[in-house]
Amino acid sequence: MKKIYLLLFGFVLTSALNAQSKAEIFAKENTENLSEILEFTEAEYTKVYDILVEKETEFNVLRKKYKDDKDKLKAEIQKLNPIYNRRLKDFLGQERMIKYHDYFKSKYKAYLKSKK
Repeated sequence: MKKIYLLLFGFVLTSALNAQSKAEIFAKENTENLSEILEFTEAEYTKVYDILVEKETEFNVLRKKYKDDKDKLKAEIQKLNPIYNRRLKDFLGQERMIKYHDYFKSKYKAYLKSKK
C-alpha cells in the first residue's frame, strides 16, 4: 500500500513540475538565444527571462482556456503581445528591440521554408 501512495505522490509531483517547467524551458531557450544576439549582462538575462516566463505562463493559461476556439485564442494573444513587447522595449531599448524582432522574423521565415 505504501508503494502505491509513493507512486501516486511521485506522479503528482512530476505532473506539477512538468506543467510549470514548459514555460520556463521555453523562456530559457529564447533568453539564451537572445543573449547570444544581444549580449546580455547577468542582470539583463534574469530580467528578460522573468518577462518571458511571465508571458509564456499567461499564454499557456489562454491556450487552456480557449483550446477549442482558435480565433479567440489568437485575438487574446494579439492583445497581450504588445504589452510584453513594450516591457521588453522599455528595458532593452529601441536598438536592441530591432535586433530582437529581426531575430524572430528570421526564425519565422526559416520555419516557413521548412514547411514547404
